[in-house]
Amino acid sequence: MHLEHLNLVVSDLDETLTFYRAAFPHWRVRGEGTQSWYGTKRRWLHFGDDYQYLTFNDNGLGDN
Repeated sequence: MHLEHLNLVVSDLDETLTFYRAAFPHWRVRGEGTQSWYGTKRRWLHFGDDYQYLTFNDNGLGDN
C-alpha cells in the first residue's frame, strides 16, 4: 500500500508547519496558495518529499 497524501484542516498553519518541520526535517514545502472552498477563503500548503506529503488547510469550521 502507498499513501500519497493526506488532507488536514488545522487552526494555525504556521505553528503546524513548525512542528512537522521538526518531525520530518528532510521534507520541504512543495507548494502553497489560497483558494475558496465552499465560500470560505483558505490558505493551503503541501509539505513532504517526492513520494508523499501532507496537505494543510486553515480556516476550518468547528473544533479540530
